[in-house]
Amino acid sequence: MLRELEESRRINAAIVKEMQTSNPEQQHKKEQDRNMDNVDVLVLSEHYWPALPTEQDSLKLAPQVQAVMQVYLDAYCKVKKPRHLILAPQLGVVDIDLEFDDGSFRSFTVSSAQASTILFITDATNEDNITDTSIISADKRTSLEELATALGVSETEAHRYAAYWVNKGVLCQQTLSPDSATERDTKQKQYCISKGRDVSAPEWIDPFADDDVGTGPKGNRIIFEVDEQQA
Repeated sequence: MLRELEESRRINAAIVKEMQTSNPEQQHKKEQDRNMDNVDVLVLSEHYWPALPTEQDSLKLAPQVQAVMQVYLDAYCKVKKPRHLILAPQLGVVDIDLEFDDGSFRSFTVSSAQASTILFITDATNEDNITDTSIISADKRTSLEELATALGVSETEAHRYAAYWVNKGVLCQQTLSPDSATERDTKQKQYCISKGRDVSAPEWIDPFADDDVGTGPKGNRIIFEVDEQQA
């Protein structure tokens, strides 16, 4: 196993080099190059390690993270052909620096799920970063239901990831009244349509729906936004 870890470091170095040299059109993009340099993948073999629950790992990484990881996967396939990698997103660890409106920075070491949570929520306030998988927000806020959908996890898991940032003072959480939640849903739908986002979805029964009839799902009523006092 220790020998494989050392081999993994060599493979990672070779892949990162391939990522940089095989994308000459991106050489001038300092931000992209820095992201590539910061990718560190541990390659595990099924011969030495127990099976990882990759098939059950439904976590969706934030778009900017997934884009870099896809470049890495493609580079691995090119260097190690015909082998390929299967990501285990939930097992990742991320060092992330957050910059706030007052110019201050705070550094965190978090799970990939926690990192994707804060990236999804903060990018929802930036129309320049809209992708097919990003959250579109008309009021610069994100509901628990929207976050869970973006992450590809249950609302219970999504709430746990967001709670980390609430406890750190980065996000704040509020619960809307049923009427306010309904009004927000209507505005969100109209806003998404204006941005070309398909809002059609099959009917789904939320297991966390309020007990009182007609009050609507809690996932729509629990709202997260950047803590303005921190920011």
